[in-house]
Amino acid sequence: MALRCRVWNRYDELPERALPVRAGITGSPLIVQPTKIVPAGYAATAPRPPKLKVFALDWGEKETGAPAVSKRFYCVNKGPHDMTVNFEAWLSPPDPDLNGVTCALTKLIVDEDAEFVSVDILGQGEKCGEKGPFTVVPSGDVVVPKLGGQRQFEVTYSYRGKPRKFVGAVVGTHSVRGPGANANRGLKLELGCAATKNRVGDVDADAPERDAAARRAVAKPVRVRINDAFHFTSAGPPMQMKPLLVRMQATAFSPRLTVDERENFRWRCYSPVDVSDGSYYKSVTLTNAWAKPLGFKMSIGGPFEITDVVSSVPQLAFDRETSFVACARARAAAKVSKPPPKISDVDFVLPAEENVHVTMRFVPPEPDEDDFGNPIHDDATLDGGLVLDYDNGTRDVQTFKLLCEYLHPALEVNVQEIDFGKVHCAAKTLSARRLTLTNTGEADAEWAMHFPRWMHRVGMAGSVFECVPASGIIPGTGPHGKPRSVEIEILLDAKKPERYASALTFKPRLGRGCSVVVQGEGTLDEEYEGQIMPRFEPIDDA
Repeated sequence: MALRCRVWNRYDELPERALPVRAGITGSPLIVQPTKIVPAGYAATAPRPPKLKVFALDWGEKETGAPAVSKRFYCVNKGPHDMTVNFEAWLSPPDPDLNGVTCALTKLIVDEDAEFVSVDILGQGEKCGEKGPFTVVPSGDVVVPKLGGQRQFEVTYSYRGKPRKFVGAVVGTHSVRGPGANANRGLKLELGCAATKNRVGDVDADAPERDAAARRAVAKPVRVRINDAFHFTSAGPPMQMKPLLVRMQATAFSPRLTVDERENFRWRCYSPVDVSDGSYYKSVTLTNAWAKPLGFKMSIGGPFEITDVVSSVPQLAFDRETSFVACARARAAAKVSKPPPKISDVDFVLPAEENVHVTMRFVPPEPDEDDFGNPIHDDATLDGGLVLDYDNGTRDVQTFKLLCEYLHPALEVNVQEIDFGKVHCAAKTLSARRLTLTNTGEADAEWAMHFPRWMHRVGMAGSVFECVPASGIIPGTGPHGKPRSVEIEILLDAKKPERYASALTFKPRLGRGCSVVVQGEGTLDEEYEGQIMPRFEPIDDA
């Protein structure tokens, strides 16, 4: 291309001159776009698109181990030459502020003559390669045809590691396709020397000698390479084209449901209370706070059971009902009834921001027995777990620990033995002794007095010894109360002049009891006939 100039002076016009001009276009003829055909008015291709409309591939929130998901983009060549492009996936360092990883290195470039300062930024990313989680297909050098030709590229996301957020870009390096398109256009010349009669090497002699030396001479070529150059008024050399960028991001998370009331995973149950009481039941609400639906199965372990599950959305396993109990009732009322599904076999699907309300019950285990076959009612802390098994490819499991304090009443007496001494068989007033019975447990003690199997004169102890009152209820301490007590009077009615001995056992229902050894001797000795036995204020037997 030539620039023609005409110059005038004051007197006449100077001849026209043609100045050669070399022009070029900066930038790249390749563009990337999210669709194969871009409709008119599409925001991403507007002359000045908004900053929020930057083209990017966003996978959003994906469970770890979920099936691979692919997204596409297209590379279009607007130039007059075929182009070769190579796309690679790069990742930014994870959590740079926390791990102390430098995302990029910066360097200031100062031009004192032009009074200009520029910043050179070198990224410190990580190439995905075979590790992932992003892979680009096709890989390697790909030819994009000229004059509107396009190629499709596919980026696949797949990850099975720990939860984290991925931020990166697909970087495309490209060049003009063709032999020597980007090579140095140097001119290579090869000059060879021939034998001469004037001078060959350093030989300087007569004609015969020169002829002999010429015949022995070898023509050695001289190789010269002449590189091209640019005139100081011509355009500069072609600059390296800026890489193509397609931003991408994804957040890998372990599927988890959030709980509203974690304290409802703890029970405090009293053994005398019936299992139908509300203290044996707890309810929690599990919510899907992620933007993706979650599929899972639910089971429970330990001395616990699930009594009902109410979903905020209908479930296929519940015959499109939202409640497990409603499903069971509907099947029972149907003409062709079938048993309701087991909770552990139900596949729950919970969309984003939806929840399930789970009702659980503590089931008291069977007590252990001692060597004599008597049940052992000791306080115990029993644990279990509510388990959610997610269907995300890696079978992630979320466990909520369940804990129950199973408490029993415990009775104690202030004396271990009562001795009545000698008691006249015909005494008008029965001999009496008192003791204090205390409930040290948190649960209420519904107690009763029992005679054991061993006693003197079997069958007589029940008619000789008497306990007033013989049964009752002693309130428990509760979580923060004090032990409660009752006064009990033991009477001895000697029938015959012989010795009586027994052990009175105070047993609470589903609790720990205690025993008192009582003994006395009946006599006909007149010394004890008129003796006034000790009496106390009457005990209310209510």
